[in-house]
Amino acid sequence: MSTEMIAVVVVGLLAGWVADSVLKAGGYGVAGDLGLGLGGGILAAILVQAAGIGIDAGWFAMGLVALVGATVVIGAQRRFWSREVSL
Repeated sequence: MSTEMIAVVVVGLLAGWVADSVLKAGGYGVAGDLGLGLGGGILAAILVQAAGIGIDAGWFAMGLVALVGATVVIGAQRRFWSREVSL
């Protein structure tokens, strides 16, 4: 496993943990938020590498990509698929 992918995994998990800690309402719990963060980070890294942008970007740049991806996925879940029941 490359340094870039380790950064993506770590940042994705951290983003999920922070989202669960800060944004209590509307999430799927710690495990769900960790999964969303990890999935969003990996998805963003794959999309950036498929576009040919981040192939040799380094671990810091891929960590930032993972952070953006995890934030977008967790934000979309909170916005569109919230677990809160609205009456």
